Amino acid sequence: QVLGVVENMSALRCPHCGGEIQVFKQGGGETMSAQMGVPFLGSIPLHPAITELGDRGEPFSIVDTDPAVKKAFEGITDALIQKEDR
Repeated sequence: QVLGVVENMSALRCPHCGGEIQVFKQGGGETMSAQMGVPFLGSIPLHPAITELGDRGEPFSIVDTDPAVKKAFEGITDALIQKEDR
């Protein structure tokens, strides 16, 4: 069973100015979820610490405090919890 689609590496936040850089084409996750008939759960920004921490087996959501990435992960988990409650 597919619970939904998460768009990974959706944008990179510039460490100098804080603006978003669209490294990859945006919107593919939403298009895929519509084609599959499943919910679009959200987008996770591209962030170097996600890879570094994952390689060490440490969850990003607990270790790093980047508010934009934390908010993205929380939004996805909230959507999954709400889906499960139905």
